[in-house]
Amino acid sequence: MMAEEIPTAVDTLSRALARERVQSARHINLVRVFGVSAFFALFVVLDGVLCLPGWTGNLGLFRACWLVAVALFWAGRGSAPGGSCPRRAALAPDAT
Repeated sequence: MMAEEIPTAVDTLSRALARERVQSARHINLVRVFGVSAFFALFVVLDGVLCLPGWTGNLGLFRACWLVAVALFWAGRGSAPGGSCPRRAALAPDAT
C-alpha cells in the first residue's frame, strides 16, 4: 500500500496559478466579445443601414474579427480549470 502524496507548496501554487490564468483568459475573452460586438454593431448601423461613405468597406473585416472573438470565447468556455488542456482558454493574440 502506497502512502498518499502530500502536495507541496510548489504544486499548490502551480495549480492556483493555472486556475487564475484560465479565469483571467475567460474574462479577457468575454471583454473582447463585448468590445468587438459593439464595434461590429456600430459598423452595421453606419455602413449597412445609413450607408455613410466614411464607414463603408470594413464590414467584412469586422465580421471576421467578430467570428474570431466568438470562437476564442467559445473555446475558452469549454476548458475546465483543472482539465487536461488549461491553455486552451488562453487562446488569444494578446494572452501571454
